[in-house]
Amino acid sequence: MSRNLFVLGALGLLLVAGLGCTLAAQSAPAEWMTLTMKLSRAADNGDLAELKAARAEAQKIAATPTPGVSPAIALYTVAYADYRLAADDRTPASERPGLADEAEQHLRETLKRDGAFADAYGLLSAVLSLKIGWAASTAAKTSIGPESAQSLNRGLSLAPNNSRLLIVQGSALFRRPAEYGGDPQQAEALFRRAADLLDAEKNAPWPNWGRFDAHVWLGQALAKRGDKAGALAEYNKALALAPNSAWVKDTLIPAVR
Repeated sequence: MSRNLFVLGALGLLLVAGLGCTLAAQSAPAEWMTLTMKLSRAADNGDLAELKAARAEAQKIAATPTPGVSPAIALYTVAYADYRLAADDRTPASERPGLADEAEQHLRETLKRDGAFADAYGLLSAVLSLKIGWAASTAAKTSIGPESAQSLNRGLSLAPNNSRLLIVQGSALFRRPAEYGGDPQQAEALFRRAADLLDAEKNAPWPNWGRFDAHVWLGQALAKRGDKAGALAEYNKALALAPNSAWVKDTLIPAVR
């Protein structure tokens, strides 16, 4: 992913994401839990090889029903891996649009299967936001933008305390110019709220990514307003979660020292 986009090395915690998905995750087999831990770890550390391997495993499960894993959550998991690869600027440019298209397709199918899956609305919003950045025309951008916002709002209406949705919302406010509704102060508050929620619930079922992302985004928000000490503290928290994150070690931390 572009390491200063919503990552969404993340986008954890599942607060409310649809009852069916929650129950499936709670009764999921050990192999599935191992896979989702591997996927989350790879995303946080920016390990593309491990991320691709986890994606391949998730694709197999999505294609072949697995007891204890709902089809909706399996598709969501593949979409999450697709999104992380598509958003990473180390992924070949020729592959990134296809990965984003696949993520969008899987998420739309996920929501057909479970229309109350708040996390899927949030991730769809993030995928569409990524595609806005690649859109060649203003018309294309203006057609995708409202749908991205609507998807996020739908997710927040279902789960207003879902930390990953707060991160998606905050990242949009942080990146957006003020004349288009950007608000770094509000973004910082959202990142802090997400970080506090995620730090308080460390053992939630999948989807549980986002803890790393919350601290990284909060660090960037603090750095932007000149609080280098605060930013460094957040980056160190992120590094404790993902010790192999070259982005944090080699780019973010040196920038505030």
